[in-house]
Amino acid sequence: MGRFAGWVAKKDDEKFVDVLKEKGALIAISPVEHDYAHCWRCHSPVIFRKTTQWFFNIEKIKEKLKRHNKKIKWVPEWAGKNWFDSWLDNLKDNSITRQRYWGAPLPIWRCEKCNKIKVIGSYKELLKESGKKEVEDLHIPEIDKVKLKCECGGDMKRLPDILDVWVDSGTASWNCLDFPDREDLFKKYFPADFILEGKDQIRGWFNLLLICSEIGFGKAPFKNVYMHGFVQDAQGRKMSKSLQNYITPDEVIDKYGADTFRYFVIACSNPGLDFNYNFDDLKVKMSNLRILWNLHKLLLMNAELADFNPYKSKLKELKADLGKEERFILSRLNSTIKRTTELMDNYELNKAVLEIEQLFLDLSREYIQYVRDKLNEEGQERELAIKVMFEVLYNVLKLFAPFAPFLCDRIFLNFKEEFGLEEESIHLVNWPDYNEDLINQKTEEHFKKMDEILQSGLYVREKAGYGVRWPLQKLIVETEDKDFKEALTELKDVVLSQLNIKELEIVESLKEHKITTSPNKNKIYASFGEEMAPAVIKEAEKLNPREIVKRLKRENNIKLDIKDEKSGEKVKLLREHFNIEHKVEGEYEFSEFSKGSVIISTKMNKELKAEGFSREVIRRVQAQRKKAGLEKSDKIELWIAGDKELLEILSLNRELIQERVGADSLELDKKISDLGNGETGHFKIKGKQVEIFFKKT
Repeated sequence: MGRFAGWVAKKDDEKFVDVLKEKGALIAISPVEHDYAHCWRCHSPVIFRKTTQWFFNIEKIKEKLKRHNKKIKWVPEWAGKNWFDSWLDNLKDNSITRQRYWGAPLPIWRCEKCNKIKVIGSYKELLKESGKKEVEDLHIPEIDKVKLKCECGGDMKRLPDILDVWVDSGTASWNCLDFPDREDLFKKYFPADFILEGKDQIRGWFNLLLICSEIGFGKAPFKNVYMHGFVQDAQGRKMSKSLQNYITPDEVIDKYGADTFRYFVIACSNPGLDFNYNFDDLKVKMSNLRILWNLHKLLLMNAELADFNPYKSKLKELKADLGKEERFILSRLNSTIKRTTELMDNYELNKAVLEIEQLFLDLSREYIQYVRDKLNEEGQERELAIKVMFEVLYNVLKLFAPFAPFLCDRIFLNFKEEFGLEEESIHLVNWPDYNEDLINQKTEEHFKKMDEILQSGLYVREKAGYGVRWPLQKLIVETEDKDFKEALTELKDVVLSQLNIKELEIVESLKEHKITTSPNKNKIYASFGEEMAPAVIKEAEKLNPREIVKRLKRENNIKLDIKDEKSGEKVKLLREHFNIEHKVEGEYEFSEFSKGSVIISTKMNKELKAEGFSREVIRRVQAQRKKAGLEKSDKIELWIAGDKELLEILSLNRELIQERVGADSLELDKKISDLGNGETGHFKIKGKQVEIFFKKT
């Protein structure tokens, strides 16, 4: 190095410039701004030096790699067709060595006499070539003590380099199968059905796996790839220590659980795309897992109360026919199994988990609500409801286990203990089959439409101030949509039961329903400008109010007989371009749904009032029973006190009250005398004071 010995690049740049000046070799000095490589750890400038390396000869196999890639299924598809194909098109010879100490030693020996090279492929070959019985340590420095004999008589010494770590990763697909020591696992599991990694592995793992496998076996090492994006912070920024915007896995798992995090990441991200992490979405997924847990607890409780084992009972052995509610949820179960199987076979993991999620949410929010009365009554209908709950939940566990493995196995083990399930773990249970005969898409669509009516109906009840325990006389659904009409006709009894209403009437137009409309001038001017807006407003004012509402619901827009000056097409008005007011005359409350209106009569007669007060009393007695620690099978003696009108009302439903609260006897009086030890309660219902007292018989 002479005079340059000890000089450091970048630090001693001025000294190098001085030498160039001395030699008369300096043409000019000027600053140039450009990107420059820095160490990612300490951020110091780095110097690139030319070194001697070993390479994979990629140019020879590039076309073979591209042919392999055409047979690989990528999720998302564009990752393989665009990104990976493009990467392979521009791929150059790949360096496979590094000049470091730690790592897998380069298995190449060179003769010191004739420079002949020998590549050692296995431990057995190394022992054979070296004549040793054993080599204790295959790492540096021990491996460098092993010398081979060359054909020329000279000694062969290992080259000092190590293999790049990506060669380790690239050969993982057969290293993990103990190949070449074991060929049985290799024949069974190579190539892999499925691998999963992030989008940065286009140039990393995906790349080296394919290269190494082509060199070693002339084939691709995997059949299907799921490529995910990166997790970013809530603002869409890359998580990093320097920004202090990162969230550690432990921070999430300790608070929300491993299953919640796994389920959240899969369900809330699209393959190949980055997604923004936020705790609100995570909490929703945790809440969903609680719903699944509570469903299994509800099933266990009801099975115990009914002394019924749903696992050992076949549906066909139950004499009770499947009700509409059972046909609905069993159709949902089997169509979900079918759809989820298709998605999993196609490796659309994010879509598959959402299908399963919706199934157990439908079980909780819909089916359980539909059959709550069945679960409170003894008999085969209750056993049927329990059996159906088990069928759905057990299959949900099979489907959901890959996404929430710990929770699903815990629930399975609880079922195993209670019902005598055979397998040791949910992860040893086969993927479920679907029964095409139980799938009825029309039934599912009908229930979906009915649920929309129910949600509107519950909203109307809330507006009217009557909870669902208070019976009402008439539900009127105003719609021209034939699918909604068909669904309501088919599921009339379910609708009335769920809304606690006596009658259902389906009409296309209700005379008591008055509609007034006017153009929303601000919106129209904003959409069509100063010149055109007056003409649009004038045409809009000519439209019939009821026709406006119908057309908006039917087509989501209204075409006018004037043309847009810019596009040349007829002007389209949307819902936002109108002010619409609804008014229902008389004792009615009103709400809209997607294809019409829900109107409920709030007129209350004596019978309806009696049933409403009775249901409210029943609810409070049941709550008091639970607070007192009574079992469902425990019988009580019950006293109820209140004013004369209340007692007359409750007397109309004496038997119903006794049956629902498990009372052997019921006394109605103006006040409760000293009856000794027991449970008491005081509350108000619709302005009336009510007092209860009961004791266990």
